[in-house]
Amino acid sequence: MVVTQNDSEVEAIGLVTAALAPLEPDQATRVLRWATERFGVAMSEDPAMQDPAEAGDQEDGKPEFPDFGSLYHRADPSTDAERALVGGYWVQNVRDTNPFTSYEVNKELKNLGFPVVNIARAFSTLLDGSPRLAMQVSKSSKAKQARKTYRLTDAGLREAERMLSAQAAD
Repeated sequence: MVVTQNDSEVEAIGLVTAALAPLEPDQATRVLRWATERFGVAMSEDPAMQDPAEAGDQEDGKPEFPDFGSLYHRADPSTDAERALVGGYWVQNVRDTNPFTSYEVNKELKNLGFPVVNIARAFSTLLDGSPRLAMQVSKSSKAKQARKTYRLTDAGLREAERMLSAQAAD
């Protein structure tokens, strides 16, 4: 069997997920900070690598949205998974909460009038797709109903940005 770079990356993501799952969010943050420093990995995106069409109105490259409602309506999600993705994008990228809980996302959606009845199922859809649009970073206990924390993957961020730019072009 030939191991490709993508196989190695998937295996590494699985190992990191397993290692971080039992940790509290602040513990996981310290571990990830240590790992990025140890391996010399920069976590912020290089603005020179960003597509100018996705740059939006702000100098930092993030689209300018004064509130969640303007971002939500620009993206125009049609499924619960898309609502969770757009909410996750708002919480992670605009509010700068990373990782975040599904509760935080659904709270934003509820305040806007678009609650997701089963937010855990919506995030499961994002976790189970190919490519994965989100990843579970930790779980507060072993119980099935335990509070989980998530992070959008690069593919998830790009999908949310695609939704935002597709609606802007209309």
